[in-house]
Amino acid sequence: MLIAKAILDNEILFFKKDCINISGNIDAQKIREILKQFGGNIISNGRDLKTIKDKRNNLAHGEFTFSEIGKDYTVKDLIDYKDETKDYLSNVLDEIQDYISNQKFLMH
Repeated sequence: MLIAKAILDNEILFFKKDCINISGNIDAQKIREILKQFGGNIISNGRDLKTIKDKRNNLAHGEFTFSEIGKDYTVKDLIDYKDETKDYLSNVLDEIQDYISNQKFLMH
């Protein structure tokens, strides 16, 4: 109930690192798991986040170069990835806003 009061009082919440269990970067599947854990609605789509996450990890770990990964994508592909990711994350944020605004946390 302390969390609910803090949300209602518009306070900043701090969670322990293992509360949500995020390690590194996440994809849509992990976002869905977190939303489910807190009783939020599951947002469909987001399939491109896994590709983006995997390619980003390949780059970060030196497994592939930008040229090796980039040769498989057109500018249109990249714009589509950006637009779909932006739409997905916007939907996730809308769901979180709805969850807080409608005090759905009181139901769990």
